[in-house]
Amino acid sequence: MQIAMYVHQFDQLMERTLGEVIETFRAGGMAEARAKSHQWLTWIGTPRASGDYDHAPHAIKGLEDVERIRAAFAAAEMGFVPWCVPMGLDPEREAELGAQVANVCGALELDVEPYEAFWPALAHGEYGAVEPYFARLRERAPEARLVLNIPARATPWEWGRLEQVVMLARAYVDEVTVQSYFGVPQAEEAEARVAAVAQRPVRHLASARTLAEMLDWACQRAQEWLGVWRAADMTPALYARLPKGDQRSATGQAPDVTWMEPGFAALARALGPAMGEPLAAPEADAQGNVWQRGRLGMALWVKRSNTNHWLAGAA
Repeated sequence: MQIAMYVHQFDQLMERTLGEVIETFRAGGMAEARAKSHQWLTWIGTPRASGDYDHAPHAIKGLEDVERIRAAFAAAEMGFVPWCVPMGLDPEREAELGAQVANVCGALELDVEPYEAFWPALAHGEYGAVEPYFARLRERAPEARLVLNIPARATPWEWGRLEQVVMLARAYVDEVTVQSYFGVPQAEEAEARVAAVAQRPVRHLASARTLAEMLDWACQRAQEWLGVWRAADMTPALYARLPKGDQRSATGQAPDVTWMEPGFAALARALGPAMGEPLAAPEADAQGNVWQRGRLGMALWVKRSNTNHWLAGAA
């Protein structure tokens, strides 16, 4: 199963450079990264950005940054798909900008939500800009893979407003990703609703909070792809659960327990026989600290200081 890790803003991450982000994702077995490029007509890395403003030096400030990030992930044998928030305020110009981004990477994900901060007209049940936007985007990016990303809970303010959007956009998109943040029951119900209308493949975007159960569910279904929202909420223990190639079982656990990469594994290389072999997979506490039991003690990662420790003899 391929895992795609989503980035909202690079400045929310512990990793301070793009190279560090790529190394974390590579160690975690990511197939691709998906990062926000723009909202409305402004780039996320510019101070005048509509919506969020990413202060990181490597945030996207233009098409050249989209290409730079795409190339950097490609060099690490990972894909890169930008995502954006169209607002329907200027469908023609928004579609033109989206097409430029899509044509650089060969794909673009469109986060469409019926809220004032996203697509304001949808919050009022107005759909006049939907088809013009998607039609123009497809016209200008005919070969790109276009992904519609939506929340789809069975409420009047989500699916009640987005069903019409899916009907209008389905002729122009290749697949739909559902924000399945609330666990398996919500994911199953949303998939049934959306698939019946979209007539396109439906994929799921899990939250870090429900990642363990979503991973097990996805593996049991032999699902080929799962998105994870978001990198800022990930811990080493969650990264350790992610499937890497064919080396994981249906539960997401490694058949042979190893010291967690990169921190605990680095400790083991430094300490050698004094650290011995691990006995169990990593676990996390409520504060986000992670530990892993071994035959001769316990390895501990402290989230607040981002430091790894070996506690010899600890049970």
